[in-house]
Amino acid sequence: MKRSWMQITSLTLTAVLAVVVFWQGAQLEALEQQLRAGLDELEDVARTEADNAASRVETALREEAEVITDYAMVPTGLDRETRTLTADWTVTLRAWSADTRVQAELPAAGETQTLTLTHQGGGVFSVPVSLPVELEGGIGPVVVTVTTGGVSSAESLGGWWSITWLLPVRYSGSGSVGGHPLELQNGNAELGGWDVFLVDGCGAAASVHSPVFRLLQNGEMVQELPGQQIREDGTVRHGCTEWQPQPCAPGDELAVTFTCTDDFGLTYTFTLRRYRVTEDGLEHINEDSDAYPVLTWE
Repeated sequence: MKRSWMQITSLTLTAVLAVVVFWQGAQLEALEQQLRAGLDELEDVARTEADNAASRVETALREEAEVITDYAMVPTGLDRETRTLTADWTVTLRAWSADTRVQAELPAAGETQTLTLTHQGGGVFSVPVSLPVELEGGIGPVVVTVTTGGVSSAESLGGWWSITWLLPVRYSGSGSVGGHPLELQNGNAELGGWDVFLVDGCGAAASVHSPVFRLLQNGEMVQELPGQQIREDGTVRHGCTEWQPQPCAPGDELAVTFTCTDDFGLTYTFTLRRYRVTEDGLEHINEDSDAYPVLTWE
């Protein structure tokens, strides 16, 4: 009986020991997984930091190698007689000396202007330029060559997709008033109110004259309303609300435009929205040319 009790006790202890060993093994495996995950995470962090450090070093070296730190085209006005935009083309150098010379090749209107910039002090070099307002296509990219001590370095700088980005009146957005810009009801185009926001080169409200909204049907003007200047909550906009129902038929094309004139006598016509009348209603039309205003002189 005593031997049997000892055997039972031995088996029980063995079982308990096995459970303890199994539990410890599971704990060790879990701890090993946690350590492995922690090491993987540390490795990822170290790799990311190394990549970021390498990128910062690469960026610093590239910037250090660049001669030009900044550039700008600063509009100064419009010349009504020559129908050109006047501006100052400016570049800022990282380092310069008394004998530094700066030249720029500026492509515009199918031609390339060769410009010699004058030092204004502090590493800022500039030159006045004239650009045709009816310019088709973009401006640039501009290649600037800096020569110091007989050693020249050329850099290609960005340009502008359109000269309209440099004009004193820029379209900043529009919206409908009253819930819808235009709907088709019983064969009539029903226009809601419209708001148009215009800014100058500094982002402030642009100074404009003779603002007018027009509705075109198949390219012909069928309605015209003056734009009312509205100042509210620190913003300035031009709006209109009193449209009349416009009879139309499937296949007709409608366009809502806004026209105004700046202080220099240049007139801008912005196409706000285009539609095609279908059997089911109105289809919104997008045309690439509508991204820029049509420009005319008084």
